[in-house]
Amino acid sequence: MRTRFILVACIMLLPLLALGGVAFFSHERLKLHFDDVVEEAIEEKEPVIHLQVLVQSVGTPLHRFLLYGEEEDRILYQQLAGQIDALFGSLASAPFALDAEREYLAAAHQHWRELTPLAARLLADPIAGSETSLQLLRRLEGDLLVIAAELDAIHDISDSEIEAKRRAVEEVNRESMLLIAAVLLAGLATAIGSGALLARLVLRPVEDLGRGVRQFAEGNLDYRISGGGKDELGTLVTAFNGMAEKLERQQAALLRLSTRDPLTGLLNHREFFCQLREELIRARRYGHPLVLLMIDLDHFKQVNDNFGHPNGDRVLRTMAVVLRRQLRTSDLIGRYGGEEFAVVLPETGGQEAFDLAVRIRRALAAQRFDFNGEKGIQVTASFGVAAYPADADTEAKLLSCADAALYAAKHAGRDRVCWRSLTDGPGNSELSS
Repeated sequence: MRTRFILVACIMLLPLLALGGVAFFSHERLKLHFDDVVEEAIEEKEPVIHLQVLVQSVGTPLHRFLLYGEEEDRILYQQLAGQIDALFGSLASAPFALDAEREYLAAAHQHWRELTPLAARLLADPIAGSETSLQLLRRLEGDLLVIAAELDAIHDISDSEIEAKRRAVEEVNRESMLLIAAVLLAGLATAIGSGALLARLVLRPVEDLGRGVRQFAEGNLDYRISGGGKDELGTLVTAFNGMAEKLERQQAALLRLSTRDPLTGLLNHREFFCQLREELIRARRYGHPLVLLMIDLDHFKQVNDNFGHPNGDRVLRTMAVVLRRQLRTSDLIGRYGGEEFAVVLPETGGQEAFDLAVRIRRALAAQRFDFNGEKGIQVTASFGVAAYPADADTEAKLLSCADAALYAAKHAGRDRVCWRSLTDGPGNSELSS
């Protein structure tokens, strides 16, 4: 920056020396405001976003535990609760700029402390379907919503603060432009060429930085400032772009944590049904077909019991690989829970989906596993097919039809695909009706 001012000063008359000083000090003020925006965006928003994702996720394993009583759901809840406690503890000493942010954080922390005994009661005495359990669960879910709202309020306050700083940056930039314009008018006869050079060398990078600050404050973390160099402005541009990339990666990681199953990388239960709902809305709007596949690994408990959970995890990951290889990138694949998987096939008819399920079944059956020195072990799966609108016209009915077809496949001997009256399985050379 200093080099650019020296270059301009060398070809400007004395009145324009003031222009250089004004532009330099304006830039310094702009740089300080910009640093404040960036620092607060990192220190305040990132841990609160992480805490919010954990709060939104912690109810799922507790709800599943009440339904199925799986110990792994209890453990997952305790792990998430421990992370939430740790984050609340670290945020208690975080440098929030406003008292209102700390008040909302304290209120959210207090609600979390009140919620923890409720969850402990549910985990200690999970009477599925009892009125007491349902009341406790409804109260717990209500408290989680309150906590999420209080964390949202922190975001709103932080965004307002950042917006105020952004306006201050714009005001500094506007004042700089006015002062520069005034000096230019005083020495217009001799400085017109130098003014154009100044605009190219100094003002354009400053405007780019101002634009970058606005984009950043609005949450557009994929925005990058072009240009740069080895001077102060170039260093600032490089720092901005590097910080935006880091925050974008962290936000993507948090999003993946909240939407993906950590073992298989597939959509988790909650995200799968959100996207199923959207696909059904799209199919209904445009009159297009859609198919839901429900898949359950056969005798999976025996794999865990006989060969250990690590080998069971291998089977689950292999199933995820088989599904990805056989399906299109536009298809939705989710881990429904435990050894169950679910697939949504947009723009697909029932017969086409049935044939695809048969291929998936055979591809899995062709896999051979080596467990603890025992080779050639085969794992199979049963499939239930339900088509929209042929079988059902709502999400609930579609799930019910797919579950019924899956049950029929299990009841018929497993390792087969069932869709209404059509069944594929071992020994079936053709589809039977």
